[in-house]
Amino acid sequence: MTQKSKKISKDNKQEEVNVLAESLWGLSFVLNFGFMILVPTLIGLWLGLTLDNKFDTKPWLTVALLVIGTTLGFLGGIYQVKRYIKNIQEREESIKKLKQGKVNNKK
Repeated sequence: MTQKSKKISKDNKQEEVNVLAESLWGLSFVLNFGFMILVPTLIGLWLGLTLDNKFDTKPWLTVALLVIGTTLGFLGGIYQVKRYIKNIQEREESIKKLKQGKVNNKK
């Protein structure tokens, strides 16, 4: 195998690793986003049902805490999306800087 074909092979492997990393990063975002919405909603539901049974106020506390939990979940989800977008922008900027540095070094 020639030196040039070894370099191409390394570049292909690095590209595959980059694609896998991007896929896993996206998957982690989706899972985290789902939990960010689901967990506060379920906590609000559970707490509302528990308090309704204790104080005999069915269904008012359940409804109120479910609405609060869902609202907090969606606010957390919005925060996650904003953070995700910011991370993507930062990564794109760093990739541009790296590419510019490589171009400048080749000249």
